[in-house]
Amino acid sequence: MSSGADKMIYNLRGLAVCKPDHVFVATDIKNAFGTVQRAWALRALLKHLPFLSPIMSLLWGKNHNCLLIPDGLQSFGELLVTEGVFQGECLSTAVFCIFLRFVVDVFYTELAKELKGKVPDGTNVKELITILAYVDDVVLCCKPEHLSIIWPL
Repeated sequence: MSSGADKMIYNLRGLAVCKPDHVFVATDIKNAFGTVQRAWALRALLKHLPFLSPIMSLLWGKNHNCLLIPDGLQSFGELLVTEGVFQGECLSTAVFCIFLRFVVDVFYTELAKELKGKVPDGTNVKELITILAYVDDVVLCCKPEHLSIIWPL
């Protein structure tokens, strides 16, 4: 049985063979699960897996959204947690992956707006830039001239 990582490598190899004139930009998101803004994660869940939204809302409710920090000898202050998932949270990987899918969709939408007038009408940005992702490992694949549109020097 193959894993998601195996499929990612297989797809990357296929792209490299089929598109030898393309560049590949690989990233690994540092502290990935800790960077997810919960409000955006809930928006992503509402779009892609709406039945999970109430569950995550309960998990991330007021009582589970703060850390108690010492505020003197006998009292504690609250530190509001608005980003990330708690270590060991059973749905953390699923929530992160759904969030990343949502971010990629937003990226393509914003990129299409940015490229208006720079590429021929009717050009699908997904044909210009391919995004492969496996959890927090994200690879962009495009021609060098399209990379300079995304990241102008």
